[in-house]
Amino acid sequence: MDDIRDRDLSSIPDQDLTPEERAELQRRMDEFVDRMELRRPDKPGKAAQPDAKVEVEVEAEPEPDPKAKRYMNWDPAAIARRH
Repeated sequence: MDDIRDRDLSSIPDQDLTPEERAELQRRMDEFVDRMELRRPDKPGKAAQPDAKVEVEVEAEPEPDPKAKRYMNWDPAAIARRH
């Protein structure tokens, strides 16, 4: 049998949950609330924790190669005029 910590309990109706599953859902909720409270500096009684900022490197688009073939939007009227 799989570990209850790995199980998806969100699809089970509340009335069908076992006491063990209810306890696990409560533990997950408490853990979530604790993590969210650490990010709220306006909450009295809690030490303000700096937000964990993740820096993401954005790659600049490469310069277009002047020798590369350029594609134009398909226009059937322009093709008809050539023939």
